[in-house]
Amino acid sequence: LGLCLAGMAFGSPAGMALAGMFGGGMLVLAVPIALGAMAAGAVAVLLLEGLLGQLARGLAAAANAAKARRLAGRLYGLARLFLPGAPGLCKREAFAWYEGGSFARARPLFERLYEQGETDRQMLEILEVCYREEGDWNRAADCLEKLIKEKTADRAMLERLAEACENAGRLDRALQAREA
Repeated sequence: LGLCLAGMAFGSPAGMALAGMFGGGMLVLAVPIALGAMAAGAVAVLLLEGLLGQLARGLAAAANAAKARRLAGRLYGLARLFLPGAPGLCKREAFAWYEGGSFARARPLFERLYEQGETDRQMLEILEVCYREEGDWNRAADCLEKLIKEKTADRAMLERLAEACENAGRLDRALQAREA
């Protein structure tokens, strides 16, 4: 709430968005949490997820979208601390960090999601980007190998694989990828 007021006072777009989205919602959220009942807790989770979703969408339109997404990532992380069983918060936090360019913060969350069974193609592609941005070429190459096994690779994917293998010291595999 202090952040909202400070943002309003200085006229920052993010602060204004926070104030507009959280201004009326904080009291609505605080009451069910204070009640402590299971039903009230479920209502609080739904309200919090709705408010964070609105915040993320509103901040994405702000002048500095990457900074706004990182702020949303922090808020999702805070929400996960207080509501650890809330479905979808980990994934939303991971995407907020990823879209904000904070790959080192997004990667462990995406790894956790992958280990929990979200093994679709998009997850592997995102993990590959995170590993690549962090310079973990072995893991980036492993993700690309899994993607290629799933589906025929296009030229761009083979080039990314060749680059990752080359940087990881897997020169034989890099050469195979370039020749394919």
